[in-house]
Amino acid sequence: MRKLLSSLILVSALTLTSCSDSGSDSSKTSDSSNSASDAQADAKSVIGTWKQEDSASEDGWMEASITDDVITIEWVMDNGENRMIYWIGTFDAQAAASGETVTSNRDTVATASEWMAASSDKKDFSIDDDALTFKVAIEDKEFTTHMKKVKDDPTTIRELKSTDFGQTFKNGVLDVPAAKFEITDHRVIKPGEPGNEIGEKPLLVFNYDVTNKTDETLTTTDFVVYFTAIQDNDPNKVNELDLGSYIDPETDDTQLEQIKKGGTVAGTIAYELDDLTTPVDLVATKPFSQDEIGRQTFELN
Repeated sequence: MRKLLSSLILVSALTLTSCSDSGSDSSKTSDSSNSASDAQADAKSVIGTWKQEDSASEDGWMEASITDDVITIEWVMDNGENRMIYWIGTFDAQAAASGETVTSNRDTVATASEWMAASSDKKDFSIDDDALTFKVAIEDKEFTTHMKKVKDDPTTIRELKSTDFGQTFKNGVLDVPAAKFEITDHRVIKPGEPGNEIGEKPLLVFNYDVTNKTDETLTTTDFVVYFTAIQDNDPNKVNELDLGSYIDPETDDTQLEQIKKGGTVAGTIAYELDDLTTPVDLVATKPFSQDEIGRQTFELN
């Protein structure tokens, strides 16, 4: 009997413990489920379309489309008939809903060819009193934009392509997230020489290879998006060289052709020289920006 009672007590204890543990697990599961549900609810309060409420224009404004992890901001013009990208980057809707300042990393590939896009690599966003705020810099002025949510669905949905900020220009090679430009040769063509028969100025011609790293549109003519040629022969101002007229029979047919992802196509470009002695600096910058990536000097002899 004593053994039986002892066994019953042990079974009861295990049963109670099991029930207690089961209740505890159930409670934990419930709490976790509620927490996840609350998090989703909070994120949903941020996900959607936000419209600028402090625009000075009657038919233009900024608009943000937010998903769980991406924010896309557009310049909206002509009452919505035209749109241009200002920002595409990472986002954390849950963190923003919790009152945290979210630092977004710009999608360097998706915004590379957008001339109205911000050039900064990072941007801070915050939500306070149901208003989405962030700073916008135009030329040398900076102001804070305020937006209100206008609908629960994002108007524009983008998938991130790359937030890699690595950009270098060394030894004749420009390496950016979207592409690689490798200068293979440069030469001077004087007026009257083959290729410059009708020109009045000597030409500095660059041959280069372009490799597309993404599925974004890219041609060899995108060289001018990244490069500027400077001949430092003016004591008062920066002397940016004009593009020259030159046709290279080996690359002329491929200048405007789309380069496949992973593909490489040769290109040619010419600049009009102001003299034949001053070296030329080829300066690489971020697209549609004055932010310099690097530069290399090319002698003319």
